[in-house]
Amino acid sequence: MHEKNFFKKYYLLNLAKRLKLFEISIINNYSALIPITKKDSEVFAKFGNFKPVCIVPAGVKIVKSIACDTIVYPSICYIGALDWIPNQQGLIWFIEKVLPLIIQQNKGIQIYIAGRNAPDWFVKRISISNITYLGEVDNAYDFINKYAIMIVPLFSGSGMRVKIVEGLNLGKAIVSTSLGTEGIEITNRQNILIADTPEEFAGCILELSQKYEFYREICKNARELVMQKYDNTLITNNLLTFIGGL
Repeated sequence: MHEKNFFKKYYLLNLAKRLKLFEISIINNYSALIPITKKDSEVFAKFGNFKPVCIVPAGVKIVKSIACDTIVYPSICYIGALDWIPNQQGLIWFIEKVLPLIIQQNKGIQIYIAGRNAPDWFVKRISISNITYLGEVDNAYDFINKYAIMIVPLFSGSGMRVKIVEGLNLGKAIVSTSLGTEGIEITNRQNILIADTPEEFAGCILELSQKYEFYREICKNARELVMQKYDNTLITNNLLTFIGGL
């Protein structure tokens, strides 16, 4: 829906139809269905699934300690595969629509971008003041943990953004679009901030940058959420219980 090139649009539409037909063709040819999100489960239910279902989200190994004293505050970071079209579209939207609104009130704020396989045209597009492009980093956790605010400007795609769960694990203050949080049991303004317009997105980042106590509260709640919902040990035990009952 977002693709402007006619030929790419036709190709993606054709691919989507073929994938849907494949998924429908295998309905119930299994003992159990284990999707990663509730929405995925609902899609398969519409296709006619009647086999047992266990939702198993992407989880993380809980980080025992976080070095909060080394975080650059305020600062913004982004990490993701930069050869993936939805990531490119989201970042360009942020840079062109959101960043100017932030700079109007905080000219010195810095955005750090990390990701692999960025095409040359994209690197040139993001090579502006206030942005530091680092390319592929050796350790994603170290990168995310270094900066105060993590952004997920995403408007297409499906499934579950594992990077958000990793950010929650590190106690990050995250600003995301609604679609970016799909499949994750978060609560807006409690453990994450959700915004879908440039004005809302910029407002969330500025609020986190200007209200340190609010920023710390979001970080603390993010950490608590991932321990309650996305601990790999807890998820694995739930799955084993489900399989044992088949």
